[in-house]
Amino acid sequence: MPTGRQRQDWEDLSALDPYWAILSEPGQRFGRGDHDAFLESGSNAVDAILDEGAELGLPLARHYALDFGCGAGRLTQALSRHFDRCLGLDISEIMINEARRIAADIPNCEFIAHHESSLAPLGTSTFDLVVCELVLQHVPERDTKARLITEFIRVLRPGGLLALQLPSWIPLRHRIQVRPRVYALLRNAGLPRRTLYRYLRLHPIRMSFVARARVIDLIEAAGGQTLGVRNQTGAGGVVSTYYLATKRT
Repeated sequence: MPTGRQRQDWEDLSALDPYWAILSEPGQRFGRGDHDAFLESGSNAVDAILDEGAELGLPLARHYALDFGCGAGRLTQALSRHFDRCLGLDISEIMINEARRIAADIPNCEFIAHHESSLAPLGTSTFDLVVCELVLQHVPERDTKARLITEFIRVLRPGGLLALQLPSWIPLRHRIQVRPRVYALLRNAGLPRRTLYRYLRLHPIRMSFVARARVIDLIEAAGGQTLGVRNQTGAGGVVSTYYLATKRT
């Protein structure tokens, strides 16, 4: 189960700056994010996933999609145009409420706050598509990340598609993560979250990684088959790896 600290961090940031919490781009920070551009970025990301899947002939059906770590529903809304039903899960109650608000007129989207380290409430072989992007890198516990990757395969239907993104390398100089550590210390000392974020320019977001070979091993051990892997090197030398996988029949 996520720690109380982790949940509080995401509630803090969701209340302060929800769009930047999801995309963490400089132009989105301090409430400067554009709502339409935010949702358009979700449409572009989903289109890219479905285009790559189409080249593999997957998913075989488009009945039910899961957006794990949905935030304000950026990807979930886009998925709703391609699937009969879409479920968004997120650790933050504030994010879930925002997702429900901006998708109030989309009847095939459902959003639920999820505080567990597994997907136990969800049935095996339930989803035609499972998407997890910009999420597991913020889960601090290695065992929890591994359990969730295993769970993604469990809830995926045979002939379904898993689209997973997770950093596979973070340079040593970026692993200290001074800002999140100082944020946690001062927050525990009682300083208001707004003061820390707006005026001291601190934030609680931490980032972790899982080696590419480890992720593939987890997928395969859970009964999945890795179909495609690609790397993208971002700012500061962080290597973000994208995996496409399916469930073996």
